[in-house]
Amino acid sequence: MTAAEQQQQSRIFSQPKEDGKGFIVDIYLSGAVTAPKDYIEEFQTLSVATADDEVFLKINGPGGRIDAAIQWLAAIRNTKAKVTGVIEGMCHSAYTYLFLACDEWIVNPHCLMMIHNYSGGAGGKGKEILEQAHANNDLIEELMGTVYQHFLTKDEIDRVNLNQDIWLTTEEIYDRLGKVVEYRTALYEAAESEAYIELQERKENEESGSDSVEGSDSE
Repeated sequence: MTAAEQQQQSRIFSQPKEDGKGFIVDIYLSGAVTAPKDYIEEFQTLSVATADDEVFLKINGPGGRIDAAIQWLAAIRNTKAKVTGVIEGMCHSAYTYLFLACDEWIVNPHCLMMIHNYSGGAGGKGKEILEQAHANNDLIEELMGTVYQHFLTKDEIDRVNLNQDIWLTTEEIYDRLGKVVEYRTALYEAAESEAYIELQERKENEESGSDSVEGSDSE
């Protein structure tokens, strides 16, 4: 791919926020998802972003390579910035992974999402081809179970694994995102509750230890 072609696949724009704290970063993703090496600048942008920054992934494309999509998932998961996925047309195949990994979402009118099973090939000696095919299948099934959890039903995920495509309109996407928000909110509240309980137990243990020392000194 030439530099000009890559420029058409993804472009980055940033500007300071009005309050002067952090930046607003727009990453436009169009065309097919290509090799991981084509997104080094995007990955680095997410890597160095701070909690004051806001990143918008603006998606309009047909999907593409799964290895690049997996690295995008890691970059989105590990960044300190808030990442918002924005569908501005088509969000198909691998792009659905990126979109659903985001912290928040915007879906413009007249958009379409398409979810389907992977396609590809394997080469080598006979047994190597079988082993690679099985490994790829196991990887994708595990990945889909994680990425589409609560966005698709288990029955729908099973149907996708059997090569049935799922098409969703803007309204249908928003409806399903509501279920994902409910699930993530419940996880957050559970984590907060667990953290609070651990903090209280730590304080009680510290106070108990302090009382024991004081009692020992008074003797």
